[in-house]
Order: sequence, then C-alpha cells, then structure tokens
Amino acid sequence: MSGRKKSVISKASPHTIKKFELIEEYIKSWAQKLLLNDACNGLIFIDCMCNSGIYTDDDGNPVKGTAVRVSEALREAARTYTEKNIHIYLNDKDKSRVDELEKHLPKDERNFKIVTSRVDAHELLRTIGPQLYGTGHLHYFLLYDPYDATIDWEALLPFFRNWGEVMINHMVSDPVRAITSAKKKTTKEKYENTYLEDFEKLVPYGSDKKAYETRVEEIINSLKGSRRYYVSAFPFYNTQNSLVYNLIHCTSNKVGFRLYK
Repeated sequence: MSGRKKSVISKASPHTIKKFELIEEYIKSWAQKLLLNDACNGLIFIDCMCNSGIYTDDDGNPVKGTAVRVSEALREAARTYTEKNIHIYLNDKDKSRVDELEKHLPKDERNFKIVTSRVDAHELLRTIGPQLYGTGHLHYFLLYDPYDATIDWEALLPFFRNWGEVMINHMVSDPVRAITSAKKKTTKEKYENTYLEDFEKLVPYGSDKKAYETRVEEIINSLKGSRRYYVSAFPFYNTQNSLVYNLIHCTSNKVGFRLYK
C-alpha cells in the first residue's frame, strides 16, 4: 500500500508569518527608494529557496509566503514606475512546490517578469552571480532562506561584491540543537562549510547562539572585500521564547541599513 502523498503546502508558525511580513514591508520600501533614483534602471529580486508560495496558519487559514507577497508588491511598483524594469527569479529544487507556486503568482506585464526554476539553489546562484558584474544600474535583492544551517559562501560571493542587498536566514537553532551530537560525515561537513571552520573547532560552540552569529558576521565581513558594508540581524523566536533563526541583512547602502534596523 502506497504512503500518503505529502502536501506541498506547509504549515507556517507565527514567527514564520512575521518573517514573511517583515520581508514584504522591507521590499516595498526598498523598491520605492530605488525606483525614485534616476541612476536605477530596474530591480532584480531573487528567492532561490522559495517553497510553494502559499502556507496555512495554525488555524488552517491560507497564508501567502514571501515569494507571492513580494511578487505582488513589485508588480504594483512596476505599474507605478513604468519606465523601470523589474525581474523576479523564484526557485525551489522541489518541482511540486514550484508547480503550486505558479498558481498564485501575478502575470507578467510589459516591464514586469517572473522567471521560475526547479534546480538546486546554489546552481541558480552560480549562474546569476557572475552576470551581476558590470550591471551597476540594476539593483538586486537576494533572499537566501535555507531550511537548515546550510550556507554556500562561494555561491554568495558575487552578491556581496556587487551593488545590491543580501538577506540570509541563519538557522541558529540547527547547530545549537545538533552540533554536539553530530556523527555523520555529511552533517559535520555541512557545519564546516557553513561556518568555515574545522568541526573540532565548532563543537565547543555548543549551545552558544552568539558564537554562531558572530562567526557568520565575521565571514560576511571577510567576503565583502574593502567595500563599506553594513550587516544587521533580526532575531525570531518561537512560542517558547527560544531563538529559531536570525534574519541577517547585508548591504553597502547606509539608507537600506537604517531602514532594516
């Protein structure tokens, strides 16, 4: 007897819904400020781990996720600033999630385009990242939202070196919960790649959330090169008041930094 097919529509906890709302409101303000600037020819928004775009809350009510919220907000921006182009890239490696997502997205318009894909997130970033060099009049925003503490810094490097913003969902709860009991080689390598340290050096971090947060900020500051760069983090807690993740905002624009703070 075959097992029951898993639903592609996930349940969103209250702190996750707050994350959707925060990103949506920030993108609205980000787009407004840039599109008013004559030096900006257009915007690029990238969500490389977008899930299905629709969720349910604790009561079973439908909730729009980041991909749908941002797409709708930027469609309205494109209608207001008709001389500027807006491109959105939405990706998830789970084909069924993207199939569901496409049911909820706004349609393309003359200066507004959505491109969906179904590949590994880092494959997508390695394709888009190198194309950013020399596109100074296009401003991008990359949302990097993995389901665990997995960060591919090599794929992210071009995004730190160009004119745009990066938001990383750093799942602090993952290593805090599991790093001291990690036995599999693949699990240890995941933490080594995320924090760019030998596993033996990471184990003493234990449940020290601040140690992981500090290490991620150190890595970002080392990757940005000599550019002036601003990094801020917004913590999200669950109903037990336990830190689940930090939403880290990275920008070379002081206005964007102040806006997020």
